[in-house]
Amino acid sequence: MKKLVATLLALLLALSCIACLAEEAETEILFRGIPWGTSLAQLQRELPLQTPYQASGISSIAYRMYGGDRGNYSAEIAINAMYTSEGMKGIKVAGYDVGRINFNFAYVPQDGKLVKDNECTALYCALYMFAPDNPSAAVDDLINKLSIVYGDVDLTTNGYYVWFGAEGTMVSLNLDGSEIYVKYSFAGGEELLQNAQRALDGVSDTPSDMDTEGL
Repeated sequence: MKKLVATLLALLLALSCIACLAEEAETEILFRGIPWGTSLAQLQRELPLQTPYQASGISSIAYRMYGGDRGNYSAEIAINAMYTSEGMKGIKVAGYDVGRINFNFAYVPQDGKLVKDNECTALYCALYMFAPDNPSAAVDDLINKLSIVYGDVDLTTNGYYVWFGAEGTMVSLNLDGSEIYVKYSFAGGEELLQNAQRALDGVSDTPSDMDTEGL
């Protein structure tokens, strides 16, 4: 009887450990621990870099996580805050010099209107760009290192290797010419961009002639 009880306890302990590992595998994937939705102004306060960012409008990497078609959005609804290697002296990631870091933010409408204020932005995508001497070998190495952190690759498509996390988060790796991109994103970014585009276009979610007072 004692042997049976001991066996059952060992089995329960093993099952609980498996459950713990499963929960850990379902954690959010973040870029440098920065919560999705963080504003550009907040990022600048908490993650100061040596040089100011270079701002530009939305780009394909900002709203396309991997392969396939991309959304049709105006450049005015987002900020692509790019930090180049000049502002990242000595910064290495996974053993590689970082050539560039991009942070992509959507403007968050205020009372239905688009406000061009760094405080009124939300982070939805970020990436590292590497340009190593041997890109192919570096890709294999980075796939191995990302798999150690996030588990086996969940999806391989159009030259992208993708890992999924909880809450619609993900990270992908792809080689473009001699440059390697490791991109972090979350599915809510699409909604942020759609909301910003609607505000820019002057489209309200609620018809103007519909009385919803008191609901």
